[in-house]
Amino acid sequence: MKILILNGSPRASESKTLKIASSFTKGLNYKNEHEVEIVNIYDCNISYCKGCYYCWNNEPGVCVIKDDMTTLIEKFLDADIVIWCFPIYAFGMPSKLKLYLERLLPIDLPTMLERNDRGCVHAHRYKRAHHKYVMICSCGFYSKINNCEAVIEQFRILYGEKVTKIICTESELFNISSYKVKIDRYLDSIEKAGVEYCNQGSISEETKLLLSKKIVSPELYMKVANESWGID
Repeated sequence: MKILILNGSPRASESKTLKIASSFTKGLNYKNEHEVEIVNIYDCNISYCKGCYYCWNNEPGVCVIKDDMTTLIEKFLDADIVIWCFPIYAFGMPSKLKLYLERLLPIDLPTMLERNDRGCVHAHRYKRAHHKYVMICSCGFYSKINNCEAVIEQFRILYGEKVTKIICTESELFNISSYKVKIDRYLDSIEKAGVEYCNQGSISEETKLLLSKKIVSPELYMKVANESWGID
């Protein structure tokens, strides 16, 4: 099985979110049976979509822009599990990862289908029934409320029941050495979630509850997170 990690953080390999995704993948691949590839999106040459529909009208399935997306689309289609890994910026995904998402247009057809919720969706150009998706994101606030709803809904619309979501709040604690033990314990739980996903294709309710628990109280988190910036 091929696992593709799309790391959408501008910090690339230094990303806090990638640490979470790597722990999940360690559990997912605990039997060492899978092929894992990490793509740091911000290291890739990805131009803006022209909105020209060349991939629909002129050369079906082929983008007119010749950059790294030619290979990245092949990797996306070839993967069995795609892990979207990113920090939340301005209540959404970082801009270059959104750019990557927009450039996946060639894998769909211009024809429309009605969704089960009475909305519309473009038909797939290629069969993707084998695809499963995991959304792993982090944010610097202590709560998901008025923070994470946009990406949660976006991935629900994109992938429906085929996506598993892991959201790590309180990510500023990753930068504070005195909380390393608590962060390591959290990452152990993430790894456990990966093992469960490997064995049963989902994360148990018990582990979901464990991951949803606050690492520290909101009051303490705001205090230490604010102080970590060194601003009076």
